[in-house]
Amino acid sequence: MESQGTCADEANILCQMVYGHVIYEVGKIAIEMGVFETLSEGGATCQSLAEKFSMSEVHLEKLLNSLCALKLLKKTKTKENDIYENMQVASEYLVMDSPESIVGVIKMSEHFKVDKKKMMECLKNGEHILSNEENIFNKMEHNEVACTNFHTAMESIAKTSYSLIKAIDFGQYKTLVDLGGSTGTIARQLAEDYPELDITVLDLPEVIDLASTLPANSNNRVKFVSGDIFKDDLPEADIYTLCHILLDWNDSSCDIILSKIYKHLKPGGAILILDSILNEDKVGPLYLNIREMMLFTRFQGKQRSFSEFENLLAKNGFTNIKLYRANKFCLYDGILARKN
Repeated sequence: MESQGTCADEANILCQMVYGHVIYEVGKIAIEMGVFETLSEGGATCQSLAEKFSMSEVHLEKLLNSLCALKLLKKTKTKENDIYENMQVASEYLVMDSPESIVGVIKMSEHFKVDKKKMMECLKNGEHILSNEENIFNKMEHNEVACTNFHTAMESIAKTSYSLIKAIDFGQYKTLVDLGGSTGTIARQLAEDYPELDITVLDLPEVIDLASTLPANSNNRVKFVSGDIFKDDLPEADIYTLCHILLDWNDSSCDIILSKIYKHLKPGGAILILDSILNEDKVGPLYLNIREMMLFTRFQGKQRSFSEFENLLAKNGFTNIKLYRANKFCLYDGILARKN
């Protein structure tokens, strides 16, 4: 018989099933209010926070205590008052100006709420069901706000991969192309770390237009080029990076992308895939299993195990395939492969 979890584990799982939607709203409200931003400057009492936010202490205290129970805040009792402070995880990931903030992802998740009726339909017929109106890429093409929100979220996700990127030596390469590189978050970091590396971001025209408006791109040496991975020739490079791309596409579409990269990659060059990787038995990490339930109602793609990535890469000519696991919180793992 399989060993059972502890009572506390079971209670947490059942609580998330019953109250998961409330947990999301509690965190989102705290972000919108500026709780974590305020506490990043130092601890505060419920009374002082109530005054700052023009709110009653009665229910604000309940919100703060809930955030403590979620281990996002901590409460310290003194003789006079209770003092609330950010836990490290809140300071690192839930403060907008933090280098590793995921606030953009949390805000964007509002747009990816799962339609239960559609999920049931997908489960019954085994297909991905996606109308043109629901396709996020079509939305971005025709909706400037949707485009901005999506790429703000992508910037937040990309920031979590900095520690992973720093584990890889890019000094051996002369040219790098970041395919679907959004507004240049990873490219700018690489440009800072490797001053001699020639870096290009290729993405759709509406994304490149958005990138050109960002102050962060006004004074850096990253080049931004409009293009469609499926329709256009790719700029040649010694290394290509693909961040949060392949999970959106089925195997046939991934074959098109990888074969084009192999064709334009210089001999001895490499491809770095930043993507989330399932355990080999397809159970865990938990957030990937949950996200995959959203993926098949929104995109063509799926979450993959390392062996599935190996098969895709080997089929398209790549060798020396290596896995890099993040050593801290990160929404990605890394896979590096080479062209002989």
